Amino acid sequence: MERPQTAIFVSDIHFTDRAGGDPITPTEWADFIADVVDKESEHAPVELVLLGDIVDVLRSDLWHERDLRPWNNVGQQFRSFSTTAQAGLLLEILDRIGARYQEGLEHLARLVSEGRVVSYYIPGNHDYAATAAPALRKKLAELFSTGAGDAELSELYIHPELSVVARHGHQVDPFNSFDRENTRWAIGDAVVIELVNGLSWAYRQRTRQPEGHHTVQALDRLDNVAAIQLIPEYLRSLMRYEIEDADHALIQELWAGRIDAFVAAVEGKKNLWSLDHANQLVGLLKGVRDLRAASLLGRLADIASGVSPSLPSELRSTAAMVRGHNQGQPVRFAVMGHTHQPGCWPLGALDYGALTRFYLNTGTWRQVVQPIGPPRRDDFRQFVAHRLTAYLVIRGGAPPTFDHVVRCRG
Repeated sequence: MERPQTAIFVSDIHFTDRAGGDPITPTEWADFIADVVDKESEHAPVELVLLGDIVDVLRSDLWHERDLRPWNNVGQQFRSFSTTAQAGLLLEILDRIGARYQEGLEHLARLVSEGRVVSYYIPGNHDYAATAAPALRKKLAELFSTGAGDAELSELYIHPELSVVARHGHQVDPFNSFDRENTRWAIGDAVVIELVNGLSWAYRQRTRQPEGHHTVQALDRLDNVAAIQLIPEYLRSLMRYEIEDADHALIQELWAGRIDAFVAAVEGKKNLWSLDHANQLVGLLKGVRDLRAASLLGRLADIASGVSPSLPSELRSTAAMVRGHNQGQPVRFAVMGHTHQPGCWPLGALDYGALTRFYLNTGTWRQVVQPIGPPRRDDFRQFVAHRLTAYLVIRGGAPPTFDHVVRCRG
């Protein structure tokens, strides 16, 4: 059958089973399906490409409530994952997410059943654990109406007629890449669970404050920081400008405890992590148990990435991504997400200059915390937080065209 000649791309929606961190609301998701996907498919079928980090299984409190971690006892090439307790926990998280965003998911299911939408799920890093067992993949297929059952999920989306190849983009991120063949897990999962969400969890357990408490809300925003090396700096900024002085000693104590928990997790499984410089990361994190040493982590990004600041890794990777992945045809659009930075970058000429190739980043549907300028003389950096909503539509034609819609609110 001829494939639909319109594709809608979204990534980094980060559906969660809790409200902390200002995630996408059920209403926002339902409105997107009704106002964009439904309307685009009124006259001709479309493909909906869910380009990774759609569900965020790492941000659930269940990991701490059950004292489980997704990377434990996975076996060689993660073959034992299906029989682990964490696989059952992940099913619970997916059930919670499905219940929370039910209206939009049911609307999507109707569009698929009517033949108006074909849905694809491409895994990212925050949802990787939810793809590691057949029962989990089947649940994802049910939630997002992909029809894929429990089959392995491809990390590439290819549409030759639209001249597009897409993937989530974590594959070029040394903190968040997985290597199933060599049984190596992404250390970014440990950062999220042990450090970021772990701090909010520890504070709530110690103080019994609800999610709506202003300090809890501030700590939950740590997971929206763009880069690991900025997390301690942002926490220091929160303590200086937003968190009451009475909480400072407790948060410093809890932060040191979360650093210890992260170090113990990483050092206890030295051969598991895909980050080649995990030992350096551990050493630097030991040095920021005291938040006054926050700037030390800046060195780790350079060590781990090996990428010149003037040439972002996602731009370098597009050349490799497009070669050989579109049935031998030239690729006009290389699409990724992961960075949470929506944008459009020309990559050069295609077909002897007649067309331009583009790298398109789909952006995110969550809050983004970014620094403003370099640290000041007192070593404090200012940060700004804003919410993004972004999607990409590529339409067939001679040549194919695209619309990239980005909305931002502070």
